[in-house]
Amino acid sequence: MLRERSSVCAGLSPRNWCAHLRRPKVRIIRSNSPWTGDNDLLVITDSITPAVGEILLLSGRVLTLSGNPVRNATVEIWQADNTGAYLHPKSMGYQTRDVNFQGYGRFETASSGEYSFRTIKPGLYTGRTRHIHFKIKAAGRPELTTQCYFQGEPRNASDNVLNRIRNERERNAVIASLTPVRDSNIAASAARFDIVLSD
Repeated sequence: MLRERSSVCAGLSPRNWCAHLRRPKVRIIRSNSPWTGDNDLLVITDSITPAVGEILLLSGRVLTLSGNPVRNATVEIWQADNTGAYLHPKSMGYQTRDVNFQGYGRFETASSGEYSFRTIKPGLYTGRTRHIHFKIKAAGRPELTTQCYFQGEPRNASDNVLNRIRNERERNAVIASLTPVRDSNIAASAARFDIVLSD
């Protein structure tokens, strides 16, 4: 059983880390509230101007410790735009951020436990490597907040949040591999990030 060493790695199972990359099916879920979001971070509401950046198809499953899918789990993500700015007035670069980037997404899992997002590879900002924040909520289970990192990033070695995870296996569990999407005419990448919730 994986112990909760930090909020960064809590609940992730090494046996499910970032395996079996494949092209996810993007299911667009729209909402009237600007803070509930949807799973397509490239386009805000009905805008025809997409966000700027390297396209990333991010998917995975929310699972129990025994490997069963978690239905109706809410998966929320938030991240910096391609310049490293968050959708928050106190973020560095907020005034010059990409106003076409949604910055926040939300997805509710079906019976398979699957989630998927269409986003961009997050930009860099001072002191951090590339990462995407996750929050997972499921009835009857503790809420989980974690981060997804990317293999091969030069700043991974110096990121003080990632490196708080002392156990190498647990640290590797929060690092996803990027794979080029076959036949993509926009050089999109895909990453798979499975999440295991504690009971």
